[in-house]
Amino acid sequence: MIASLDHEQDTKAKRFADDHGENSAPGDSSDLHPLGPMIEQLAELREYLLHYLEAHKDKTKATVRHLIVATIILISVGIACFAALTAGAVLFVYGMAEAVGVAFGNRSWAGHIVVGGSLMMSMLLVIVLLTVWSSRSARRRTIHKYERRHRIQRARFGRNAKHRSAS
Repeated sequence: MIASLDHEQDTKAKRFADDHGENSAPGDSSDLHPLGPMIEQLAELREYLLHYLEAHKDKTKATVRHLIVATIILISVGIACFAALTAGAVLFVYGMAEAVGVAFGNRSWAGHIVVGGSLMMSMLLVIVLLTVWSSRSARRRTIHKYERRHRIQRARFGRNAKHRSAS
């Protein structure tokens, strides 16, 4: 699109120069045209502006390309780390299950049941504890919020909504 605009503007500039005698041989009377230097400066300014815009466009493209590559690398590293942690956890739990199975007299199925059940129970315990903790902290925040509001009401009005509703 910029190339077509460049071509169109170049064509218009040449037509203007031809119409005003700017492309004539040196020494002609049209060489002294009053707009000639200004047109040349505007053409130079236009060229510099196009160069500046093109450089910024290329810089933006390079930045976007760099961000895409960096994002792909980070996602790949994240996936690799997740896979390594998952594999390590699976091997660890499997090894524990085998060790417990050996302790039960080479009954690997018993080891798998004990370790799997223990893992599930510990995850359930963590979920229950997090739920209780979250509920308690939300309740505590709500109580503090209303207590603060009641203090502000007492300071402003001499009473608060709690005492007002009780009377």
